[in-house]
Amino acid sequence: MALSYALHPHQRQRVTGYFEPGMHEDLLREREGFGDWTVIDASPVLVAMRHHEGAILHVTIERGRAVSCELFEGDDARRIDPAWSGELAVDAAALAYQAVLARPLDDAPRRAFADAIRQTEPERAELIDVQLELTRSGLAGDRRRELDQRATDLLRRNAAVWAAPVLGLTRFTSFRRGFIEGVTVSAPELLKIARTLFARAPVIDIAVLDARVVAERLFASGHLARLRMLRLANGGLGDAEIQLLAASSALGQLYGLDLSGNQIGASGMEALAASPHLAAVRWIGLGGNRAADPTPHFDYDGEAIVQEVRPPEGAALVARHGPRPWLTNAIAWPGPVPPLELLAG
Repeated sequence: MALSYALHPHQRQRVTGYFEPGMHEDLLREREGFGDWTVIDASPVLVAMRHHEGAILHVTIERGRAVSCELFEGDDARRIDPAWSGELAVDAAALAYQAVLARPLDDAPRRAFADAIRQTEPERAELIDVQLELTRSGLAGDRRRELDQRATDLLRRNAAVWAAPVLGLTRFTSFRRGFIEGVTVSAPELLKIARTLFARAPVIDIAVLDARVVAERLFASGHLARLRMLRLANGGLGDAEIQLLAASSALGQLYGLDLSGNQIGASGMEALAASPHLAAVRWIGLGGNRAADPTPHFDYDGEAIVQEVRPPEGAALVARHGPRPWLTNAIAWPGPVPPLELLAG
Protein backbone atom coordinates (compact mmCIF):
# COMPACT_ATOMS: atom_id res chain seq x y z
CA MET A 1 0.00 0.00 0.00
CA ALA A 2 1.67 3.23 -1.13
CA LEU A 3 1.32 6.63 0.49
CA SER A 4 1.39 9.70 -1.70
CA TYR A 5 1.89 13.24 -0.43
CA ALA A 6 2.15 16.34 -2.65
CA LEU A 7 3.76 19.54 -1.36
CA HIS A 8 3.93 22.78 -3.32
CA PRO A 9 1.69 21.57 -6.18
CA HIS A 10 3.25 23.99 -8.66
CA GLN A 11 6.52 22.09 -8.21
CA ARG A 12 4.77 18.68 -8.09
CA GLN A 13 7.10 17.46 -5.35
CA ARG A 14 6.00 14.04 -4.16
CA VAL A 15 7.07 11.24 -1.90
CA THR A 16 5.82 7.69 -2.14
CA GLY A 17 6.65 4.48 -0.38
CA TYR A 18 5.79 1.76 2.11
CA PHE A 19 5.96 2.29 5.82
CA GLU A 20 5.65 0.07 8.86
CA PRO A 21 4.33 0.94 12.33
CA GLY A 22 7.10 2.10 14.61
CA MET A 23 9.62 2.88 11.90
CA HIS A 24 9.35 6.65 12.48
CA GLU A 25 12.40 8.28 10.93
CA ASP A 26 12.82 5.48 8.42
CA LEU A 27 9.08 5.48 7.80
CA LEU A 28 9.22 5.91 4.04
CA ARG A 29 11.39 3.50 2.14
CA GLU A 30 11.54 5.56 -1.05
CA ARG A 31 11.82 9.32 -1.35
CA GLU A 32 11.35 11.15 -4.65
CA GLY A 33 12.14 14.87 -4.75
CA PHE A 34 10.73 15.64 -1.31
CA GLY A 35 13.39 18.22 -0.54
CA ASP A 36 13.99 19.31 3.05
CA TRP A 37 10.98 17.66 4.74
CA THR A 38 10.59 14.04 5.82
CA VAL A 39 7.27 12.43 6.76
CA ILE A 40 7.77 10.89 10.21
CA ASP A 41 4.24 9.81 11.12
CA ALA A 42 0.85 9.69 9.48
CA SER A 43 -2.77 8.89 10.18
CA PRO A 44 -6.03 9.61 8.34
CA VAL A 45 -6.30 12.94 10.23
CA LEU A 46 -2.73 14.08 10.84
CA VAL A 47 0.58 14.06 8.98
CA ALA A 48 3.78 14.96 10.85
CA MET A 49 6.90 16.07 8.98
CA ARG A 50 10.40 17.00 10.14
CA HIS A 51 12.65 19.59 8.51
CA HIS A 52 16.33 18.73 8.17
CA GLU A 53 17.12 21.60 10.59
CA GLY A 54 14.81 20.14 13.26
CA ALA A 55 11.47 21.93 12.89
CA ILE A 56 8.33 19.79 13.07
CA LEU A 57 5.19 20.45 11.02
CA HIS A 58 1.80 18.97 11.94
CA VAL A 59 -0.76 19.09 9.16
CA THR A 60 -4.37 18.37 10.10
CA ILE A 61 -6.33 16.54 7.41
CA GLU A 62 -10.03 16.58 6.63
CA ARG A 63 -11.37 14.69 3.63
CA GLY A 64 -7.90 14.28 2.20
CA ARG A 65 -6.99 18.01 2.29
CA ALA A 66 -4.84 20.12 4.59
CA VAL A 67 -7.07 22.36 6.74
CA SER A 68 -4.55 23.63 9.30
CA CYS A 69 -0.81 23.57 9.90
CA GLU A 70 1.19 24.05 13.09
CA LEU A 71 4.94 24.60 13.03
CA PHE A 72 7.07 23.63 16.06
CA GLU A 73 10.58 25.13 16.35
CA GLY A 74 12.23 24.39 19.67
CA ASP A 75 9.86 25.63 22.37
CA ASP A 76 7.90 27.80 19.95
CA ALA A 77 4.74 26.74 18.15
CA ARG A 78 2.81 28.79 15.62
CA ARG A 79 0.01 28.27 13.17
CA ILE A 80 0.70 28.86 9.50
CA ASP A 81 -1.42 29.11 6.40
CA PRO A 82 -2.27 25.63 5.04
CA ALA A 83 -1.57 27.04 1.58
CA TRP A 84 2.07 27.33 2.67
CA SER A 85 2.35 23.59 2.34
CA GLY A 86 0.27 23.48 -0.77
CA GLU A 87 -2.56 21.01 -1.01
CA LEU A 88 -1.36 17.99 0.89
CA ALA A 89 -2.84 15.12 -1.08
CA VAL A 90 -3.47 12.20 1.26
CA ASP A 91 -4.52 8.74 0.15
CA ALA A 92 -7.15 8.07 2.82
CA ALA A 93 -7.26 4.36 2.02
CA ALA A 94 -3.49 4.02 2.38
CA LEU A 95 -3.50 5.78 5.72
CA ALA A 96 -6.45 3.73 6.96
CA TYR A 97 -4.65 0.55 5.92
CA GLN A 98 -1.61 1.59 7.93
CA ALA A 99 -3.89 2.18 10.92
CA VAL A 100 -5.20 -1.38 10.51
CA LEU A 101 -1.63 -2.68 10.60
CA ALA A 102 -0.77 -0.61 13.64
CA ARG A 103 -3.95 -1.60 15.54
CA PRO A 104 -4.81 -5.10 14.31
CA LEU A 105 -7.24 -5.81 17.16
CA ASP A 106 -9.29 -2.64 16.65
CA ASP A 107 -12.34 -2.69 14.37
CA ALA A 108 -12.46 1.09 13.85
CA PRO A 109 -9.54 1.32 11.36
CA ARG A 110 -11.10 -1.51 9.38
CA ARG A 111 -14.36 0.39 9.10
CA ALA A 112 -12.43 3.50 8.07
CA PHE A 113 -10.65 1.53 5.35
CA ALA A 114 -13.97 0.10 4.13
CA ASP A 115 -15.42 3.61 3.92
CA ALA A 116 -12.35 4.87 2.05
CA ILE A 117 -12.63 2.19 -0.66
CA ARG A 118 -16.40 1.78 -0.84
CA GLN A 119 -16.71 3.61 -4.15
CA THR A 120 -13.68 2.08 -5.83
CA GLU A 121 -13.67 -1.46 -4.34
CA PRO A 122 -17.25 -2.15 -3.24
CA GLU A 123 -16.81 -5.91 -2.85
CA ARG A 124 -13.75 -5.51 -0.63
CA ALA A 125 -15.64 -3.00 1.51
CA GLU A 126 -18.56 -5.41 1.69
CA LEU A 127 -16.33 -8.27 2.86
CA ILE A 128 -15.08 -6.09 5.71
CA ASP A 129 -18.65 -5.21 6.69
CA VAL A 130 -19.80 -8.83 6.48
CA GLN A 131 -16.92 -10.34 8.42
CA LEU A 132 -17.06 -7.66 11.10
CA GLU A 133 -20.72 -8.50 11.63
CA LEU A 134 -19.85 -12.20 11.80
CA THR A 135 -17.65 -11.55 14.82
CA ARG A 136 -20.55 -10.10 16.81
CA SER A 137 -21.55 -12.17 19.80
CA GLY A 138 -25.01 -13.67 19.70
CA LEU A 139 -25.25 -13.74 15.92
CA ALA A 140 -26.85 -17.04 14.91
CA GLY A 141 -29.39 -18.77 12.75
CA ASP A 142 -30.36 -17.61 9.28
CA ARG A 143 -28.48 -14.31 9.50
CA ARG A 144 -25.17 -16.02 10.30
CA ARG A 145 -25.65 -18.54 7.49
CA GLU A 146 -26.49 -15.73 5.07
CA LEU A 147 -23.37 -13.76 6.02
CA ASP A 148 -21.16 -16.86 5.92
CA GLN A 149 -22.36 -17.62 2.41
CA ARG A 150 -21.87 -14.03 1.26
CA ALA A 151 -18.30 -13.96 2.62
CA THR A 152 -17.58 -17.28 0.90
CA ASP A 153 -18.88 -15.93 -2.41
CA LEU A 154 -16.84 -12.72 -2.16
CA LEU A 155 -13.67 -14.61 -1.31
CA ARG A 156 -14.19 -17.17 -4.05
CA ARG A 157 -14.14 -14.35 -6.60
CA ASN A 158 -11.52 -12.09 -5.07
CA ALA A 159 -9.29 -13.83 -2.52
CA ALA A 160 -6.35 -14.22 -4.90
CA VAL A 161 -6.29 -10.48 -5.57
CA TRP A 162 -6.89 -9.45 -1.97
CA ALA A 163 -4.11 -11.76 -0.76
CA ALA A 164 -1.57 -10.06 -3.06
CA PRO A 165 0.22 -8.23 -0.18
CA VAL A 166 1.51 -11.56 1.17
CA LEU A 167 1.97 -13.31 -2.16
CA GLY A 168 5.06 -15.50 -2.00
CA LEU A 169 5.45 -15.12 1.76
CA THR A 170 3.00 -17.74 3.05
CA ARG A 171 1.56 -21.11 2.07
CA PHE A 172 -2.05 -20.46 3.06
CA THR A 173 -4.03 -17.40 4.10
CA SER A 174 -7.37 -16.83 5.82
CA PHE A 175 -9.46 -13.69 6.03
CA ARG A 176 -11.11 -12.46 9.21
CA ARG A 177 -12.77 -9.10 9.76
CA GLY A 178 -12.09 -8.36 6.09
CA PHE A 179 -8.30 -8.73 6.13
CA ILE A 180 -5.66 -11.44 6.11
CA GLU A 181 -5.35 -12.38 9.77
CA GLY A 182 -4.31 -16.02 9.52
CA VAL A 183 -1.41 -17.54 7.60
CA THR A 184 0.49 -20.81 7.41
CA VAL A 185 4.27 -20.61 7.09
CA SER A 186 7.29 -22.71 7.99
CA ALA A 187 9.24 -21.65 11.06
CA PRO A 188 12.51 -21.02 9.17
CA GLU A 189 10.66 -18.84 6.66
CA LEU A 190 8.79 -16.97 9.39
CA LEU A 191 12.05 -15.96 11.01
CA LYS A 192 13.15 -14.49 7.68
CA ILE A 193 9.97 -12.71 6.62
CA ALA A 194 8.17 -11.78 9.86
CA ARG A 195 8.90 -8.07 9.64
CA THR A 196 7.75 -7.90 6.03
CA LEU A 197 4.68 -10.03 6.74
CA PHE A 198 3.47 -7.85 9.61
CA ALA A 199 4.13 -4.71 7.54
CA ARG A 200 1.80 -5.97 4.81
CA ALA A 201 -1.11 -7.62 6.63
CA PRO A 202 -2.65 -7.50 10.13
CA VAL A 203 -1.66 -11.08 10.88
CA ILE A 204 -2.39 -12.24 14.44
CA ASP A 205 -2.92 -15.98 13.85
CA ILE A 206 -0.12 -18.16 12.48
CA ALA A 207 0.10 -21.90 11.89
CA VAL A 208 3.82 -22.65 12.07
CA LEU A 209 5.26 -25.70 10.33
CA ASP A 210 8.62 -27.31 11.15
CA ALA A 211 8.93 -25.42 14.43
CA ARG A 212 11.09 -28.12 15.98
CA VAL A 213 14.08 -27.50 13.71
CA VAL A 214 14.46 -23.87 14.84
CA ALA A 215 12.61 -24.01 18.17
CA GLU A 216 15.16 -22.00 20.16
CA ARG A 217 15.27 -19.14 17.66
CA LEU A 218 11.53 -19.23 17.03
CA PHE A 219 10.46 -18.98 20.66
CA ALA A 220 13.04 -16.26 21.31
CA SER A 221 11.63 -14.11 18.50
CA GLY A 222 9.96 -10.90 19.59
CA HIS A 223 7.74 -11.04 16.50
CA LEU A 224 5.57 -13.61 18.28
CA ALA A 225 4.33 -10.84 20.59
CA ARG A 226 2.04 -9.66 17.79
CA LEU A 227 0.13 -12.96 17.74
CA ARG A 228 -3.10 -13.85 19.48
CA MET A 229 -3.24 -17.43 18.16
CA LEU A 230 -0.22 -19.67 17.62
CA ARG A 231 -0.78 -23.07 16.01
CA LEU A 232 1.95 -25.66 16.47
CA ALA A 233 -0.07 -28.86 16.06
CA ASN A 234 1.52 -32.09 14.84
CA GLY A 235 5.02 -30.65 14.84
CA GLY A 236 6.88 -33.33 16.77
CA LEU A 237 7.49 -30.96 19.68
CA GLY A 238 8.75 -32.70 22.80
CA ASP A 239 9.37 -31.59 26.35
CA ALA A 240 12.63 -29.80 25.50
CA GLU A 241 10.94 -27.61 22.90
CA ILE A 242 7.94 -26.97 25.16
CA GLN A 243 10.24 -25.76 27.92
CA LEU A 244 11.70 -23.23 25.46
CA LEU A 245 8.18 -22.16 24.52
CA ALA A 246 7.12 -21.82 28.15
CA ALA A 247 10.10 -19.55 28.82
CA SER A 248 9.20 -17.17 25.97
CA SER A 249 8.09 -13.75 27.19
CA ALA A 250 6.83 -12.99 23.67
CA LEU A 251 3.81 -15.27 24.13
CA GLY A 252 2.13 -13.35 26.91
CA GLN A 253 -0.45 -11.79 24.57
CA LEU A 254 -1.80 -15.07 23.21
CA TYR A 255 -5.48 -15.94 23.48
CA GLY A 256 -4.97 -19.46 22.15
CA LEU A 257 -2.16 -21.96 21.62
CA ASP A 258 -2.62 -25.22 19.70
CA LEU A 259 -0.12 -27.88 20.76
CA SER A 260 -2.20 -30.92 19.88
CA GLY A 261 -0.66 -33.99 18.27
CA ASN A 262 2.88 -33.44 19.55
CA GLN A 263 5.14 -35.47 21.85
CA ILE A 264 4.58 -33.56 25.09
CA GLY A 265 5.08 -35.56 28.27
CA ALA A 266 4.58 -34.85 31.95
CA SER A 267 7.51 -32.43 32.27
CA GLY A 268 6.25 -30.44 29.29
CA MET A 269 2.80 -30.14 30.87
CA GLU A 270 4.42 -28.96 34.09
CA ALA A 271 6.41 -26.32 32.20
CA LEU A 272 3.27 -24.97 30.53
CA ALA A 273 1.38 -24.76 33.82
CA ALA A 274 4.31 -23.14 35.62
CA SER A 275 4.99 -20.53 32.93
CA PRO A 276 4.21 -16.95 34.00
CA HIS A 277 4.08 -15.98 30.32
CA LEU A 278 1.19 -18.35 29.59
CA ALA A 279 -0.76 -17.60 32.76
CA ALA A 280 -3.42 -15.57 30.91
CA VAL A 281 -3.79 -17.77 27.81
CA ARG A 282 -7.43 -18.78 27.57
CA TRP A 283 -7.13 -22.01 25.61
CA ILE A 284 -4.33 -24.49 24.95
CA GLY A 285 -5.00 -27.51 22.76
CA LEU A 286 -3.17 -30.50 24.22
CA GLY A 287 -4.96 -33.55 22.86
CA GLY A 288 -2.98 -36.35 21.25
CA ASN A 289 0.26 -35.93 23.21
CA ARG A 290 2.23 -38.49 25.23
CA ALA A 291 0.80 -37.17 28.49
CA ALA A 292 -2.96 -37.05 29.05
CA ASP A 293 -4.75 -33.84 28.10
CA PRO A 294 -5.22 -31.90 31.37
CA THR A 295 -7.56 -29.23 29.99
CA PRO A 296 -11.30 -29.07 30.76
CA HIS A 297 -13.60 -29.51 27.78
CA PHE A 298 -17.13 -30.33 26.75
CA ASP A 299 -18.22 -33.57 25.12
CA TYR A 300 -20.65 -33.06 22.25
CA ASP A 301 -23.33 -35.02 20.48
CA GLY A 302 -23.43 -33.12 17.22
CA GLU A 303 -23.75 -29.50 18.37
CA ALA A 304 -25.35 -30.39 21.71
CA ILE A 305 -23.25 -30.43 24.88
CA VAL A 306 -23.46 -33.81 26.62
CA GLN A 307 -21.18 -33.19 29.60
CA GLU A 308 -18.25 -31.16 30.89
CA VAL A 309 -15.05 -33.10 31.47
CA ARG A 310 -12.46 -31.96 34.03
CA PRO A 311 -9.46 -34.31 33.98
CA PRO A 312 -7.72 -35.04 37.30
CA GLU A 313 -4.38 -34.17 35.67
CA GLY A 314 -5.59 -30.59 35.26
CA ALA A 315 -6.69 -30.37 38.88
CA ALA A 316 -3.26 -31.58 39.97
CA LEU A 317 -1.51 -28.93 37.87
CA VAL A 318 -3.76 -26.23 39.34
CA ALA A 319 -2.96 -27.45 42.84
CA ARG A 320 0.78 -27.15 42.15
CA HIS A 321 0.89 -23.97 40.05
CA GLY A 322 -2.33 -22.10 40.72
CA PRO A 323 -5.34 -21.49 38.46
CA ARG A 324 -4.84 -20.82 34.78
CA PRO A 325 -7.74 -20.01 32.42
CA TRP A 326 -6.77 -22.85 30.10
CA LEU A 327 -6.78 -25.28 33.04
CA THR A 328 -9.97 -24.07 34.73
CA ASN A 329 -12.35 -22.77 32.03
CA ALA A 330 -13.86 -25.09 29.43
CA ILE A 331 -14.51 -23.42 26.06
CA ALA A 332 -17.91 -24.20 24.56
CA TRP A 333 -16.91 -25.01 20.99
CA PRO A 334 -17.48 -28.30 19.13
CA GLY A 335 -14.54 -27.95 16.74
CA PRO A 336 -10.86 -28.67 17.36
CA VAL A 337 -9.75 -25.01 17.66
CA PRO A 338 -12.09 -22.30 18.99
CA PRO A 339 -12.31 -19.09 16.92
CA LEU A 340 -10.45 -16.00 18.04
CA GLU A 341 -13.60 -13.98 18.67
CA LEU A 342 -14.72 -16.61 21.19
CA LEU A 343 -11.37 -16.57 22.98
CA ALA A 344 -11.18 -12.77 22.92
CA GLY A 345 -14.61 -12.32 24.51
